[in-house]
Amino acid sequence: MVTVIAAIDQMEVETMKECKAVGIDAAKAAGKYKGRKPISDEKRERILVEVKRGSKIQMIADHFKVSHPTIYNMMKAAGATRPAPSESSDRFRG
Repeated sequence: MVTVIAAIDQMEVETMKECKAVGIDAAKAAGKYKGRKPISDEKRERILVEVKRGSKIQMIADHFKVSHPTIYNMMKAAGATRPAPSESSDRFRG
């Protein structure tokens, strides 16, 4: 009995995913589903410069109006690492 209910539930989940995909495709075709604008290359470079200088991630994020996970993703994509902490790294140098 439980197996039958689980199978029905799984089928409903798959149907909902298909309906969602159809709706997203229709919205994209109508120009309504665009997502967020990508961060410009200039802004990305400026952020990475601040990371390399040792500025705190949250301070950089606040200054450039992006989230700190976005900065970590940029660092990962660029192969950038944070320098060792120092006394002067507690200020933003922007």
